[in-house]
Amino acid sequence: MIHEMTDDETSTPSDSEEEEGTPMPSDSEEEEAPKIPKKTKTVFSFDFDGCLSHDQYQQAYKAALSDETNSDPSGNLIITHNQTLLDSDIKNGLMKDKDPTDCLVINNSNRQDEEMNARQSQSVGGESCFLAAQKIATHLGINLETLLLADIYNNLAIGTSFDKAVDPNYKGKHLTSKADKTKVTIILAQIYYLADKYPGEQIDFHMFEDTRDNLDAVWNFLNTHTAFRHPNVTMHFHVYEEGHLSPNYKKPLPAIEENVIPTDYRRIVKNLYTLARNVTWNKRGQVLSGPLDVAKWLNDPACRNQLPALILGKELLSPHKKEGAKAQLDKFEEQLNTIIGRKALLFSNDAIHLETIGKDATKYRCAQIATENLHKGIKREFDNYVLGAIDPATFQTNCFNHIKVARRELEHHRDMKNFWANLGLAVAGLGVFYGVAVLIHRARSKHNNFLFFQTDAEKKLNQFEHVVEEMVAAAAASA
Repeated sequence: MIHEMTDDETSTPSDSEEEEGTPMPSDSEEEEAPKIPKKTKTVFSFDFDGCLSHDQYQQAYKAALSDETNSDPSGNLIITHNQTLLDSDIKNGLMKDKDPTDCLVINNSNRQDEEMNARQSQSVGGESCFLAAQKIATHLGINLETLLLADIYNNLAIGTSFDKAVDPNYKGKHLTSKADKTKVTIILAQIYYLADKYPGEQIDFHMFEDTRDNLDAVWNFLNTHTAFRHPNVTMHFHVYEEGHLSPNYKKPLPAIEENVIPTDYRRIVKNLYTLARNVTWNKRGQVLSGPLDVAKWLNDPACRNQLPALILGKELLSPHKKEGAKAQLDKFEEQLNTIIGRKALLFSNDAIHLETIGKDATKYRCAQIATENLHKGIKREFDNYVLGAIDPATFQTNCFNHIKVARRELEHHRDMKNFWANLGLAVAGLGVFYGVAVLIHRARSKHNNFLFFQTDAEKKLNQFEHVVEEMVAAAAASA
């Protein structure tokens, strides 16, 4: 039976884990926890036509295709005609000293559905770009990401369109996507999807393209409209044409850690496409023509940081509402720092103590990381709510999902009941935690001490969402 600590006890390692006479670091000590480096994913995003499928490759493919004795004309041609890039520049260059399981291949060709892929292969010659991507991933010994815009525009599970495209036995219909010659929506979809798939990890995203205009379009868009830069993604831009690599054609665009990124990347891509198709751009990413309001929002520096709200189709906040939203955000940040930040610090102190006396601190380091990730996740959800990207119901649902993930790591630690209760109230109150908590206190307790959960609620902790709903109802009844 696991001993439950009382509220008066502190969250420290058990007596059996401590050496007699070894003092625990106090909360007042200004000892900074060692910074735990984030894991990094390295992504290679390849164009196909003119890039991997350059003239020499296409000529070799056509020659093999004309050989009636050759049952597999594509063979390994995509590898042999890009050998220097794949082996010298990537495997022994960008991948050097990296764990292959942390490296990924993804296709950024305009061939974002099978209909376009088949049509283009027939037009210019060469194999399916999807089959080529599989061969490249296998050759490099790394994982293949199968996101296509066809999945996004048709609300399919990611990988559905790719899997059907490479399945020789599939005879059904292939759903289509929207063409984007600039590659902006393709690249945004990829970085948002990967950042969503690998939360909390840094991503080094390398875009390979033979067409400089496309590299310019993506670079200029992200450099101009910095609100679209993901806080975990650093962008690298490389020219690869006719089998020759010109690395770092444009200077890298680093992640902007304070940025707010809406969680619904599918909707961002769709709305950005709707906006972009009505605008004519020049090579510098500037608007040449289009609706006046669109031109204003894309070119006016004063409006750039609010461009995500425009893309999401949300009404922009008035100056008065902005001030109120900022005050609400500041208050919620203060609450998160009090509730989660302090708990992360306690786990860090526990880990430092055990490391100091030569004992295994893995349990507490893992708890520290889980708590910090929970902090960042809920903070980002609230930022999205203030921005207008999500509504209160979605905010609460997303926060509860972050809480469920964190509980898998934290459920075996002691003195967590009040932590979950306080956090649940903050989420349920959308930033008015203290007011809700006081109402619940008055409704459920006649004591002077500040109570959050009574015994019956504690028993329902595994049904966390229901507990919060009960509390909110009690608060409303007592108001």
